[in-house]
Amino acid sequence: MATPTHAAGHFEVRPVRIELSHPQDIGSVELGNRGPTPITIQADVRSWSQETGQSTYLASEGLLVSPPIFVVEPGKRQVVRVGLRQGIPVDVEQAFRIFFTEIPTARDDASSSATGVDISLRLAIPVFAAPQALLEPPLEGKLRSSDGDRFELSLSNPGNVHVQIRQLKCEGDPRHPPADGQPVLGYLLAGSQRRFLLTADDPTVTRIGQSCHLVADTDRGPRTVEIHRTGEEAGDR
Repeated sequence: MATPTHAAGHFEVRPVRIELSHPQDIGSVELGNRGPTPITIQADVRSWSQETGQSTYLASEGLLVSPPIFVVEPGKRQVVRVGLRQGIPVDVEQAFRIFFTEIPTARDDASSSATGVDISLRLAIPVFAAPQALLEPPLEGKLRSSDGDRFELSLSNPGNVHVQIRQLKCEGDPRHPPADGQPVLGYLLAGSQRRFLLTADDPTVTRIGQSCHLVADTDRGPRTVEIHRTGEEAGDR
């Protein structure tokens, strides 16, 4: 199978994420230059958490990235090694993102843009360091009315490793065909919660608690979602 690739401007990164575990605590990515001129790229490591449903990135020394800054010639590729400084975590997965940023170089007047502004292109890939033992209980969810014709779906991950939610589907009623799945919702980190807005006519809303149970299609396989419908009170959030 082809390795998934992220691309921005003239440079690309593959694979699109790194997963580290015991004993494989070192990984690598390749950055390619599809453009006509050399590009300089810098790598920055950020710890990744989801607080109150929003992603937060903080400068971190938890990963060793080598080389941290490099030049890629046209049509060439650069291998970048990634490893944990402190070893594999024991209890809960550690999540990071590596931001690869193109550093603009000086250009002559003929090649400069009319505005004289250089744009730095950036790609980010997630890095996960798995704990020694994986705990993957069902996801937990609450569905509450938001403002009449909209609903808020709150999903929590009580496990100790992330899930990447690709699709949400209603299953379980042989009298009706499965409802169309909802598109990718993104990553839900260990011990974290995210909220998503749905419309009242969304099949995920209309069939929850009536003729189906909710199943999340994730990168770790299908996961049951234990979901509850709640009212509009703030205490139900």
